[in-house]
Amino acid sequence: MFVADLLIAFVVTVIMMVFLMFVFRMEGPTSRRLLVALAIFLAAWVGGLWLVPFGPTVRGAYWAPFLAVGVVFGLIWLAIAPWPRREGIRSPRPPRDTGPAPEEPEEVVAVSGFFWLVIVVFAVLIAVGYLRG
Repeated sequence: MFVADLLIAFVVTVIMMVFLMFVFRMEGPTSRRLLVALAIFLAAWVGGLWLVPFGPTVRGAYWAPFLAVGVVFGLIWLAIAPWPRREGIRSPRPPRDTGPAPEEPEEVVAVSGFFWLVIVVFAVLIAVGYLRG
């Protein structure tokens, strides 16, 4: 059951990432996309383990909870993610600053800490889900 759960969560993650990248044009560095994929993967896996099973099965595992949580988490991520900046005809470009690099805003640090907290909570929920039987 572990392998089937793992594969279903992986397939849901791939589907959601393709959807986010091509339909909504989610851009950014590859490392950021990998972190989004990790979050969707773990969220789908947790949903598949902890939600009441429903829908058809694949190798004894119900795939509908994985898909439902993966889609909801992906759409939430899309809603809170910053949209790519689009430069119009009248949008002036900011001047290049050759001074020291600006410090990272506190909001970015807080979101980063919250992100890793969510990842740890998802990992613990997955472990507890398999340990409880």
